Amino acid sequence: MGGGEAQGARLFDVALARRLLGLPPAGVLAWLDGALPELKATTRRGAAALLEVLAARLPAEEAAALPPAGFFEGHWDDLRAALAGAGDEAEARLAAAAIAEKAAFGEERVELDVPGGAARLLGGVPAGALTDGVLFPSDGPIRYLLLDPAALGPLLAALPAAAAAALRALGERCGARAGFRVAILL
Repeated sequence: MGGGEAQGARLFDVALARRLLGLPPAGVLAWLDGALPELKATTRRGAAALLEVLAARLPAEEAAALPPAGFFEGHWDDLRAALAGAGDEAEARLAAAAIAEKAAFGEERVELDVPGGAARLLGGVPAGALTDGVLFPSDGPIRYLLLDPAALGPLLAALPAAAAAALRALGERCGARAGFRVAILL
């Protein structure tokens, strides 16, 4: 799991991910075609916010080399093409899972720059938490934890006031929406 580098938190729609994972590839493709304009807009807004944070942290010459926010929208077209052009059922399922995972993430990101990393503060995988591997089986390391807002306490206590307020607000938005969790990116 994660180290001491800056990590983040985002909303994650577990219900949407599970619904998409339960559809056949043709159903995911039909859903994607209907949702594509809003998904691209969400990606554009999220990328703009991330690029703003990166531009503030990077040296000027590196910040000047960052791509425009619209650049990141193309990933949706790539995912659609991968699903539409899948050569077999395994490829189709892999492409559909990538779409489900990407669609489930909210655009807003709260930076979690905590010494030792979020996983250390949480004591590993807290009771009741889901990992990315539960929804999207993988042999790789855990990339994120999906927490109920009530499990955010250790992180809230360790963050500076502004970051804690942003994470608390994210948790409140999560709690107000059925099927949502806070994704702690490791």
